[in-house]
Parts: sequence; structure tokens; C-alpha cells
Amino acid sequence: MNSLYGYRHKIAILFIVYTLVEAVLVLVCPGATVISDWLMIIAPCLAMMVFVPMIRKLPGEQKLFWFLISLGLFGEFLAQSTWAYYDWVLHTPSPDLSEADIFWILQSIAFIAALIIRSKMTIYGLRYSLDMAIILVGTFSISWKYVILPIVSSTGEFTTLIVDLIYPISDLVILLLNILLIYNRRTKFVSAVNRFLTAGFLVYIAGDTLYLIFGDLAGYEVDNLLNPLWLAATFLLTLACIYSAQPSSDPVLAEREADQRLTRTILLPYVVLGSLVVLMLIEVGLNNSIVSGIVACVLLISLRQVTVMVENRRLLAELKRSLEKSVYLASHDGLTSLLNRRTFEEKLEAYMQGIRRPERRMALMFFDLDGFKQINDTYGHDVGDELLRIVAERMERLKREDMILARLGGDEFIALMPHWESEQEIHECAKRLLTAVTEPLIIKEVRLQPRTSIGIALYPDHALTRVDLMKLSDIAMYRSKKKGSNNYTIYE
Repeated sequence: MNSLYGYRHKIAILFIVYTLVEAVLVLVCPGATVISDWLMIIAPCLAMMVFVPMIRKLPGEQKLFWFLISLGLFGEFLAQSTWAYYDWVLHTPSPDLSEADIFWILQSIAFIAALIIRSKMTIYGLRYSLDMAIILVGTFSISWKYVILPIVSSTGEFTTLIVDLIYPISDLVILLLNILLIYNRRTKFVSAVNRFLTAGFLVYIAGDTLYLIFGDLAGYEVDNLLNPLWLAATFLLTLACIYSAQPSSDPVLAEREADQRLTRTILLPYVVLGSLVVLMLIEVGLNNSIVSGIVACVLLISLRQVTVMVENRRLLAELKRSLEKSVYLASHDGLTSLLNRRTFEEKLEAYMQGIRRPERRMALMFFDLDGFKQINDTYGHDVGDELLRIVAERMERLKREDMILARLGGDEFIALMPHWESEQEIHECAKRLLTAVTEPLIIKEVRLQPRTSIGIALYPDHALTRVDLMKLSDIAMYRSKKKGSNNYTIYE
């Protein structure tokens, strides 16, 4: 699975070239139908070669989703093969209603089933429900006017009429379910997957709609002109499957992507409304002053509403940043940016309550800087403050991933190892801490040789409460001082 993701850029380039070749064939060499048909048949086969190994390694619900998408692409393969059979074997154009239509309808059903699985969520609040209502009414109105009503008004056979109606209705359902996927706040897909899925389904719907309008209703000879659209849809859905192996975004990036998705969902109802307004103007014209006034008012109100929402989002973002800054300042030491005493004690208490298994053990290291008061008195508090900042930076560089560091106040620091297997780990960690803290340095042309003493207490060996554990590590630190600077002592 990850090997395919590693080649995602090369695969995307291959798909682009493949689609461009088909586009050149249908535009420049419209008579090369055999080559064009082969390209249309091979494309879903290439997609299946990607989907099969990807699906095998995906978890439960994702496995079913991508299986249904691949099933839809298999329907595309069967439909294109049937279409080619009429051309190559029977040497006759495919009839208006053929077996290929059955496979294309089954393809739509598979896509709809996949999207239903991914759309099992709640639309949050009244505003989202109203947004969906606007999108539903707008898209259905456009589809009814330009696609469904002309089909219903045609004089074809009843069976052909039903099949022709299935295409726009299923496309409308796919569109609405895809919009639900965009609105889904709890989607497990990374943003690249959502983008490729949305683009793939939109291109697929565009191909179907253009074929119905120009081929079935207007009577033009469309032939293979729309093949590049269906190829692009197939390849976009395939790329979405490949990108499903992308590692999850870091929290900051994920939050930014969520904000971008929120912006799109806010603007979507206004895009649909704007489309209806434009179409109404095309139908009625600008000669009717009442209609023109209504259109102008709708556009101005929509613009005002969007402006208000953008301003609200900006204010909320500022408030969120202010709250995050306040929380950070309340939990961190202003000088060293390490956790402060209150926050550290809360975390230590939470750890102690969370590990009740006998095999889980913690080590608490308490240390200060020997002779720090003399440095302050001799060289000034600015030198002393800079020394504290440098010590904190050195602690950050050497800490293990699970360690918690804090400044308790003055020149007192503390480090928590939430889990250790043997005392050898503690000795190694204490030695690294001693080496890092006592490394010579120059501050404002003053050469300093920091000295420290470390006291270590173990949970649950020495204490079972936060207060006792901190007290015993403090006692162990003063025992180190009695031995002389740059020592560490484990409480006994």
C-alpha cells in the first residue's frame, strides 16, 4: 500500500498523459475509434490494479467504501467492453438502450452505496440543514429545467425514457451525497483524498450530463468526444484511493485544512444561489425592472451575508488565538517556556492516577543550579536569566519523547520519566542531564561553568503520592549536594 503511495506523483503523471492521448485522439483523429475504445477499456483495468492491493490493507469501513468504488469502475469496464463489442464484432452502432446501460446504472448504484457509507454522520445545527436545503432545491431546479423535464417531454419508448431518467437522478444523488461528504466534520480522509473524490465525481457527473444534453436531447453526434471526461473521473477516483495511504496530517495542518473545508461549505450555498440568479436572468432578461431589482437585491444581500460571515470568522480566529495564548501563558513559565509548577503538578497527579499497574513505574528528577545566587549577585540578573533559558533549552534537546519538563521557580527544575524498564535507564538519563547542564558557556563575555545536583525518587518504590514523591526527590537532591556538585542521588 505504501509503495503505491510513494509512486503517487509518477502515477498521476501517467494518468494525465493517458487522458491527454485520448483527448488528442477524439479531437484530431475522430476516426481512430478502435484505439480510443481500447484506451477506455484499459483505463478501469489499470484502476483495478491499484484498488486491489490497496483494499487488502485498509481497515473495515474504508475497505468497504473503496471496494464499492472499485466495483463501480468494474461496471465501467463491462460497459465499455459491451460498447466495443457492438463496434468490433457486430459492426453496428450501439443501440440507444443496450446492456452497456445496465452496467453504467450499476456503476452509479455502487458509487451511491459507497457515498452513503461515508456519509453516516450528523449535520451539525440548523444552519447546516438550511445550507443543504438550499443546495438541494437549487441543484434539483437546474437539473429539472435543463435535463429531467426535456427527457420527460420526449416521445421515446417508455423503457428508454426510464433509463434516460435514471442517469440524471442518480447523478443528482451522487452530487448531494458528495456534498454531504464535504460537510462531514468527522471524515477520516485526509484533505487530498476528499479533493480527488470530489473532483472525480464532479467530472463523472459532468460527462453524464453533457452526454444527455447534447447527445440524447439535442441530437448531436457526440461519439467519443466526452471520453476524456470519463477517463479523468476514473483516474481521479484511483488517485483518491492511492492518497488514502497518506499519513494523517499533524494537528496544526489538520486544523488549517478543516478551516479551508469550512470556508468552502460556507460559500457553496451562495454559489448555487448565484447560479439560479444567472439562469433566471438568461430566461427572463433584463427588460423586466422588477426581476432586475430582485436579482440585484439577492446578490447584494448574499454579498453582505458573506462579508459578515468572513468578518465573524476573523473575529473568532482572533479570539481563539487569544484564548490559546492565555492558556499557554497560564501553563508555562514565562522565562524558559517550560511547564510551570502548577501545570507540572497537575500532570504528575494525572499520571499517578492513570498508572495503577505494578509493571508501570515513574522516575522524578529534581535539580537546581549550585551557586546560582552568586552568579546573580556577581554578574546581574540578566546573566542569570539567560543561564536559566540556556539550561531549559539543553533539557529540551536531550529529553525523551515521553518526558515532562518544568521549572518550579528560581533555579529549580524537574523532569518526569513516566515509564522506565530498568534503573540503568535512569542512570543514563541522569548522566546525560548532568553533562548537558554543566557544559561551559559564555554569556555577555562572561564564561560560566554551571554546576548542578540531581535528586531522584521513584514511583511506586519510594512514594505513592505526588507530594511525597516531590518531597523525596528534593531530599535526594540535597544529599547530592553534600557529596559535592555535579552528582546525582537516587533516594534510599
